Amino acid sequence: MRATLLVVCHANLCRSPMAAALLAQRMPDWPVVSAGIAARDGEPADPRACDAMRAHGLDLAAHRARRLDAALCEQAALVLVMEHAQRRFIEQRFAFARGRVFGLGVALDAQGAARHFDIDDPYRGPRAGFDACAASIARAIDIWAGRIAALAAPVPPVMRPGMPSAEPPAMSPAVPPRSGAH
Repeated sequence: MRATLLVVCHANLCRSPMAAALLAQRMPDWPVVSAGIAARDGEPADPRACDAMRAHGLDLAAHRARRLDAALCEQAALVLVMEHAQRRFIEQRFAFARGRVFGLGVALDAQGAARHFDIDDPYRGPRAGFDACAASIARAIDIWAGRIAALAAPVPPVMRPGMPSAEPPAMSPAVPPRSGAH
């Protein structure tokens, strides 16, 4: 079983399906899944989210919401959430996921320093709100895709005279080892 990139929002109808589609487009070698902390299994993506993704050349028609559970967190090499409160919820409910849960909302300032922010939920808002949300998510995905690619790249071992070579661990789509109790 391969490790996944997991994207989480509240209901898995708007933000996380859009983010998962954009992340899968940028990271085709990784399985990308999405879920919601309060999702009702089987609900389709919001039609305005579908429209916003069509503008990016992506189709959410087959998306169906699913509730976040321990199995999804266990399989994830990385969990990206839309709000700080969602990160706290996951780290409290699924303590074994600590260290792998991060906020998706990130931007770089002119000096390259990261500025973190929550991604507002466009649910029940106008189409323009979905377009703005999708644009914000797309910019954050660009940053995260670069980070993931850098972490997943094999690192050549440091060779010192008289020392055996050893491959350092690298992030890969392999399932991470389980740590901690549930």
